[in-house]
Amino acid sequence: MNTRPSKSLRDRGFTLIELLIAIVLGGVIAGVTVAALLTSMNIASSTTDEVSDSSDAGLIATFLYRDAQSAGAVDPNTAQLSGIVGISMQSSAAGWAGCQQTGTMVVRFSWLDRAGSAAQNPVVVTYALDSSAQLVRRTCTNGTTVDVPLGRHVGAAVATCKPTSDCSTRSSSVTLTVRGVGVRAPVTFSMTAALRGTTQTGPSPANSSSVALVALGDPAAGAPCPNLTLSGTGAVTVIGDAVVDATCGVAPIVGDSTTLRPTGTSSSLVGITDPLAPLVAPTVTCPAGGVNPAVIGVSAAPDAVVVYPQQVTLTASTAFMPGRYVFCAGLAINAGTTTGTNVFFYIPGGTLSIAVGANVDVSAPNSGAYSNVLVWIPTTQTVTLAGGPRASSLRGIVYTPRSVVQISGGLAVNLGGLVTRRATISGAGGVRLGLPIPIQSTSPATLPTGEVAVAYSATVTTTGGTSSGRTWVASGLPAGLSMNSSTGVISGTSTTAGSFAVIITTFDGTRSATSSDHTISIVPKLTISGPLTLPVGKVGAAYTATTATATGGSPPYAWTAAGLPAGLSVGATTGTISGTPSVAGMFTVVVTVTDSAGRSTQQAYSLQIDTAVVVPPGCDVPAAGWQGEYFSNKTLTAPATLCRDDANIAFNWGSGAPAAGMPADNFSVRWTRKVTFIRGTYVFSVGSDDGARLYVDGVMVFDRWSDQSYPSPVPTVSVPLTAGDHVIVLEFYERGGAARATLSWTSPCTTNGTGWLGTYYSTVDLTGTPTLCRNDETVDFDWGQDAPVAEMPVDDFSVRWTRTLSFSKGNYTFSLGSDDGGRLYIDGVLVLDQWFDQPYPSQPPSVKIKMSSGSHTIMVEYYERSGDARAVLTWS
Repeated sequence: MNTRPSKSLRDRGFTLIELLIAIVLGGVIAGVTVAALLTSMNIASSTTDEVSDSSDAGLIATFLYRDAQSAGAVDPNTAQLSGIVGISMQSSAAGWAGCQQTGTMVVRFSWLDRAGSAAQNPVVVTYALDSSAQLVRRTCTNGTTVDVPLGRHVGAAVATCKPTSDCSTRSSSVTLTVRGVGVRAPVTFSMTAALRGTTQTGPSPANSSSVALVALGDPAAGAPCPNLTLSGTGAVTVIGDAVVDATCGVAPIVGDSTTLRPTGTSSSLVGITDPLAPLVAPTVTCPAGGVNPAVIGVSAAPDAVVVYPQQVTLTASTAFMPGRYVFCAGLAINAGTTTGTNVFFYIPGGTLSIAVGANVDVSAPNSGAYSNVLVWIPTTQTVTLAGGPRASSLRGIVYTPRSVVQISGGLAVNLGGLVTRRATISGAGGVRLGLPIPIQSTSPATLPTGEVAVAYSATVTTTGGTSSGRTWVASGLPAGLSMNSSTGVISGTSTTAGSFAVIITTFDGTRSATSSDHTISIVPKLTISGPLTLPVGKVGAAYTATTATATGGSPPYAWTAAGLPAGLSVGATTGTISGTPSVAGMFTVVVTVTDSAGRSTQQAYSLQIDTAVVVPPGCDVPAAGWQGEYFSNKTLTAPATLCRDDANIAFNWGSGAPAAGMPADNFSVRWTRKVTFIRGTYVFSVGSDDGARLYVDGVMVFDRWSDQSYPSPVPTVSVPLTAGDHVIVLEFYERGGAARATLSWTSPCTTNGTGWLGTYYSTVDLTGTPTLCRNDETVDFDWGQDAPVAEMPVDDFSVRWTRTLSFSKGNYTFSLGSDDGGRLYIDGVLVLDQWFDQPYPSQPPSVKIKMSSGSHTIMVEYYERSGDARAVLTWS
């Protein structure tokens, strides 16, 4: 019979590592070989008696696995290989760290004890082959040395590591090959144990467990498998080991096993024991028909026991004081935020349920009888832990040895550990088990205010936890905004105004999740809503006060204006342009409004200041439309009988007189008007009965000065005009009979049917009178830092191109590159929106559109703010 160590002689490693010793020792006693720990045993030709006599292999495997898991491979402070912490096979006395044995040294393990003490307590374990053919395990702790024989009849023992056999670099596993001698131990066997996948940190009560997930099963009742069901799509991250009892049959774990991601190992073993069985329940009696305390969560002291005879249901935010709380009929957390530190929940009757809408962040005691244990349910229950829109954290072990725990990771659920009979983990959100659960803090709480249709950018920062591999996710963002999961940057162009409650969840490098509440305000786009034009003024006369108005942004507004003529000014808080101009001319006035948050926008106007009112000879009435001089002769000979303003020249007097006091025949009229034109060729139509002449800027462009009937069709004349004001004069006479006079013209802003109709504006937002209309063959322009035409500015201009084309049925990819903003419409529907200041992109944005067979109207809108100007549309 082997000599086995008593519990009092075992050195201390992780708090729950005792679980693994109980697992393997139980298997050895029952004559069971634990395949998860033994890589191979050369027993194919051995008899049953020989194998039984070699059962020392089970004991060796137990401690090899335990020691390798404890060693951790690197120094916790430097994360480097160390002569004190890790695994070594150095031959010098110093290499054995003061724990050298007589005989042949085999391997050394060393680590920092974490059993409930914040002090760093080195533990060194060495294996050696002594002169009696025994493999001896020596433990050296705080000057105390304990030797335990692990195997007898051992002829040789050799250790090797991976990735380097001599353990000179950080090792991932250690293999021990033992050769027995004599008739009592003829077997040679090898066993491999993995080292923990994470670096040791400084010891503390909060990180004392490496077995974060334990499914005990129900072997006494012969319950069928499974004991762990993985039915969700989110990752189940286990900081440490996951152990599932396999007594139930061949499939103790079902579902997508790739979602289970332990940093240590995942084992399915037969006959595991309850690691928390020694816990002693609080001494308390649940009174029948008792009344709950008036205020939930109040405790007199951290060790005080508070009893709730009736079920407790939380629907509002509740803060638990440090204490030991007994829920005789269960605890249901249905809504609100539940918090508390140094709390222990004992639920002898009823169950625990956390609803989807609840937010929970509670921490277990870090010392005392219930250290690291947060929830204890001793009865057979179904426990439901639902993750919602925020991450919930149960910072301690949930101990339910007879219950079934159902975890639904809606977003993220953090558990310090789980010891249960059976567990089901579902949902798309992540679940993380293991201590510690880092405290993370995300800022700023109030994010910068944004503006509709204006590019937005804000960076969220998080401290605490493991920064390497940190990711972010946000819910409740305004439409048009999104969050970069790897940088924490919120960006995009918002489309809706309002105040938005945003939940940001941070996952650190260990997948620990923390949610925080933030606010984003989006205000309407700041816009100058009026006036459309500025009135004409006169030198020396009080200007008609005109008030600019704004919408959007964050009032109050501040106003400025550039380019006003001398004598005029704008009210800084009112936006009213007023005064008495002292100089004449045509002025370009740029009005700027700035809101209280510093956002600003501009609007350009043309302002005409005249030296005097333009009055045709013989009249002293200013013209609001056409200034009509009516003469009672057919030769336009002064004085005029009548002067009046005519809205249009579209008269058909028949055989009557044009006005009272005028003759029905032998009269004449001169109409005069100053008109603002864009650049282009205009077609004037002049109809008359009898004679008519047309002048543009004093030049006769049409002459039909003779008696005649009203023609059909009406004669036309094409006149090229520059952008700006031009004086139009129509002269007409009537000899006798019917009297009729008409004048109209067509704008050059019409397509010739073969190209794109380009309407060019000297404003940045497609407003005001166009400066130019022309037909462009393609939308493919690179003006650099020049203006499209001489009459236009080099910056702050815009263009709209339209064209109707025939398409075959199919899927088309449209690409629009612009410097600065560009928008693409198809049949009046906005399909691509890049309406913001930007350099020309290396890869122009594109959109895929399913087009029906037939004609479709394509429209491109473009603006240039400053710098280079470029616009290109293509499709395929």
